[in-house]
Amino acid sequence: MDKTEFAQELILLLKNRFADREISVQNITKNNGIELTGIVIRQSNVNISPTIYIDGYYEEYLRGEGIEKIAEKLGSIYSEEICTESIDVSFFENFSSVRKGICYKLINTEKNRKLLYNIPHIDYMDLSICFFYSFNRNDIDGSILIRNSHLKLWNVSAEELLKAAKENTNKLYPWELIPMSRVIYGYFPDNGSGREIMYVLTNKKRLGGAGCILYDGVARRIADMLSDSFYIIPSSVHELIIIKEEDVPDKEDIKRMIGEVNNTCVSPEDMLSDSLYFYDSWEDKLMEA
Repeated sequence: MDKTEFAQELILLLKNRFADREISVQNITKNNGIELTGIVIRQSNVNISPTIYIDGYYEEYLRGEGIEKIAEKLGSIYSEEICTESIDVSFFENFSSVRKGICYKLINTEKNRKLLYNIPHIDYMDLSICFFYSFNRNDIDGSILIRNSHLKLWNVSAEELLKAAKENTNKLYPWELIPMSRVIYGYFPDNGSGREIMYVLTNKKRLGGAGCILYDGVARRIADMLSDSFYIIPSSVHELIIIKEEDVPDKEDIKRMIGEVNNTCVSPEDMLSDSLYFYDSWEDKLMEA
């Protein structure tokens, strides 16, 4: 059974449990052009529904998991995430109503060419700054990717989005610089030198944290904390690894490591870049190394 047949069989099984709902399959393109298959279960009187991605469950099926048991899992997930009230989306028609929720994030330019054709963005080295609206409605946290059609509706430019995002993103997604030892071990081990070698830059929500390097003054503050210029390893779209310049004897080794880690350890959807970046504290400039 291929994935398409698997999805259709799941729909038949789910309809036995949710006979009054409309159940359909959606193919959704995520970051870096990764295509996922989702099942959507809709109520006739509610305008928002969760999407349950089945790609991982298909892998479970191929390993021998029964499809009936998988359908039962999906039904339980839907029951937990079901939305009982519609969300009023009329506010999204006016830029003044959404301006305080406009934020930015970083994505890989080359891997998102198709997406970038349809969304406002600003080139940033081999990356692109794109924009989203961050919201909480009826105790539901979510985000909406800003598209060219929204700019036309609002009659604003990408530069105006950037101005709003600079004001909002650090407030809604505060940055953190965390010693790597705390990330790995939960405490500060003595590495013999009495200091940390690597730090993780992310935000408190751990979502799209690579964009923290764009926050006004953050790179300078990190350099001041380290008393040095520093290299930036693009660990994923959610975090960056910071290393002092003096602790990188051979940047070519780091570059090779980035490529190897991206190919073996980072999910394709979360990959940010194969490049190594450098912040020069003397020039207050961020560049590709």
